[in-house]
Amino acid sequence: MNEEEKKKHPIIKFLIIFVLIITAILLYSRFIATKGLVTKEYKITSSNIQDNFHGFKIVHISDIHYGRTTDKKDLEKIVNEINLLKPDIVVLTGDLIDKDTELNETLKSEIIESLNSISVTVGKYAISGNHDTNFSEWE
Repeated sequence: MNEEEKKKHPIIKFLIIFVLIITAILLYSRFIATKGLVTKEYKITSSNIQDNFHGFKIVHISDIHYGRTTDKKDLEKIVNEINLLKPDIVVLTGDLIDKDTELNETLKSEIIESLNSISVTVGKYAISGNHDTNFSEWE
C-alpha cells in the first residue's frame, strides 16, 4: 500500500460505517418505530368541568397512514386497544390513509369495517389530514 492508499483507508471505513448507521436508523424508523402503539391516559381536573363528566373518556387517534405504515392487522389491533379503553368519544384527527396508497375497494372495505367496530357511548368524530385530501372516499 502506498502512502495515498493508507490515507484513503480510514475515510472509506468511516463512510461505510456512516452509511450503515444511517441505513439502520431509516429501517428502524420505517419498520419498527411505526409499529409501536402508545396509549397514554391523562386525568383532567377543573372546576369548569361539570361533575357528570367524571370518568368521561375521549380517545384521540391520528396519523394511521393506512396502506403505508399500517395494514388491516395493525388497524384491528388499534381498534381492539381503543375498545378496551371503553371510550365515550373517539376523535380521529387526520392522516387515516397515506397519500401514496392506491385505495381500492378491498382496502376501503377493510378501513370501513375496522372503524365501524369501534365501540363508543357518545360518538365518533373525524377530520381529514393533509394525506386524506387525496381521496374523495374520505368524505
